[in-house]
Amino acid sequence: DDAAILTMDFAVDGTTEVIAEGRGNKIDDRLMHTVPNGFALLYATITHVLGFKWYDEFKVMGMAAYGEPRFLDGIEKLYQLDPDSGELQLDFSYFDFQNYGMQKLFTERMKELFGEPRVPGSEITQKEYDLAVSLQEATNRYGLAMARLAKKLTNSKNLCMAGGVAQNCVMNQVICESGLFENVFLQPLAGDVGCSLGGALYRYHQDHGQPRKYSMRHLYLGPSYDEDVEPVIDRTGLVARDSEDWHGDVAQAIADGLVVGFYDGRMEAGPRALGSRSILADARSPEMKEILNSRVKHREHFRPFAPSVLADKVDLVFEPLPTCRSLDYMIVTMNVRPEWNDQLPAITHNDGTARVQTVQKAYASNYYTIIEKFFALTGVPLVINTSFN
Repeated sequence: DDAAILTMDFAVDGTTEVIAEGRGNKIDDRLMHTVPNGFALLYATITHVLGFKWYDEFKVMGMAAYGEPRFLDGIEKLYQLDPDSGELQLDFSYFDFQNYGMQKLFTERMKELFGEPRVPGSEITQKEYDLAVSLQEATNRYGLAMARLAKKLTNSKNLCMAGGVAQNCVMNQVICESGLFENVFLQPLAGDVGCSLGGALYRYHQDHGQPRKYSMRHLYLGPSYDEDVEPVIDRTGLVARDSEDWHGDVAQAIADGLVVGFYDGRMEAGPRALGSRSILADARSPEMKEILNSRVKHREHFRPFAPSVLADKVDLVFEPLPTCRSLDYMIVTMNVRPEWNDQLPAITHNDGTARVQTVQKAYASNYYTIIEKFFALTGVPLVINTSFN
């Protein structure tokens, strides 16, 4: 019924970051940062310094687990955030976005802090890993500072977050662990795709004053397909077979080290595969991460794979994160318990965390049953879950 609302994004409608207060069916702004001042611009700029392109920010988050934050002082020279007033100011002697837009983000002066930018496609060195973790540490600090401001301006025990920066799973964990709020909801449709839902709800409640009814419990909101599967089997050359216990057969296949393509029901909304259109594999296998990266995903070694874990077993494997209300969406990292680290090499990142998705039987019954059967076979209540892209 009441919440502090924190959104952090690149540009949207001219605003970059907003702290607002939600009460009942109304939202009132409390603090606003506008273009070109915004942390997402800083993050995108360092992403380009690292030799990546637009929308590669998630790669930088994965790299951070392999470095030391020796460039943190340099990152913090790029901006000032007043902890009392909330005013944000980037140092535009380092940035060129305000002059050239998305065509050119940084000036020659950026080399004074971080040296020569990496040439796209060239080898990634320890310098890049160190710069990535420096950026991540600065992101954690900035997100926490904004959360403190949100608490101060609203005095709410609840926090709702959205915007592209709110897809930074590590920052989200830091905010959830801070103790600032009793409940933290991380909007899983945090990027632009969520505007379709958010815009409709905002219009309905804020403008028309209608009472709130919808509550986001799952993301299985996309299309389902009911056509006969036989033509697809014929066209692709797959071999079909009957099964008396197909959930158990899938679980056994995963336990045997096979890589499974799983397709069921309505497609997930948003950026994550959540068990409706997913590739599944065994997290116990030390070789599985390399198998998936080299044979299936064709991507960088430093990008982790996420686990789907039975919701009622999550605290068995991971250190609890009791304030987080978004564990079903793969939008926050959790610490792997030390006794499980060596048992789950394929989902445990270099920093001892994993980007968790808990699976609820009420919303994904087939997926839950497969993992449940895998648990009975192996004693491990989770599987690797990665997308088909």
